Order: sequence, then C-alpha cells, then structure tokens
Amino acid sequence: MSRQDKVSLARRAEQDGSVEDAERLYREAIEEGDSYGYNNLAQLLIEVGRMREVERLFRKGVNAGDPLAAKNLALFLLEEGREVAATETIRVARRLGRPPTEQELTDSRTYHRTQSSKRPLSSG
Repeated sequence: MSRQDKVSLARRAEQDGSVEDAERLYREAIEEGDSYGYNNLAQLLIEVGRMREVERLFRKGVNAGDPLAAKNLALFLLEEGREVAATETIRVARRLGRPPTEQELTDSRTYHRTQSSKRPLSSG
C-alpha cells in the first residue's frame, strides 16, 4: 500500500472516529516519507486532546518544509501563550508561503486569554 493510500485511509478512519487506526496509518505514512503527515497527525492528536506530542510533530513538519505545519505551529504556540516562539514561527510560515491570517492570529490569542482566565490560581 502506498503512503498516499495510507493517508487517504487515515483520513477516512479519522472521519469514522477510528482514532487509533488513523494514528497508526499517519505514523506509517510518515515513516515512508510523507512530510505532510506530521501536520496531519498533530491535528488528530489535538482533536483528541493528546497535546504532549503536538509541538514536536509540527516542528518536524516545519523542518521537512511543510508550510501548513509552520502556520499551525504558530497558531498552536499562540494558543499556548508563547508569543515570542510564535513570532519566529510566523516568520517561517511567511517564508514558506503559508502565513496565518490576521483573523487566525486574533482567534488564537483570544483562545489563550479565555483558557488562561479559566485556570485556577495556584495557592502557594
């Protein structure tokens, strides 16, 4: 099975709610050289709340030259409140031809602010 077939099957599995199958197929496609797979897998993990690996996957996609991974990494960093790191990644996304729109930047910053206000203050 070609890596394109694996990506197609992974997308179908994702749509059907078969997260484990989608993840396995994306990982297999990545192992076979699908540089866009990093972005696809990172997005899947975000959707299911598995944030631990997301930044690393986006960065691997950026290093492989995927402009969408650069854009999504910038937005992810903004949502995490990491403005300085996001600024550099936005420059990379621009250089690769896929910068975030102003609306996407605003939405990501707003998301961070709303999430920050929901977190309990530490008592310490």
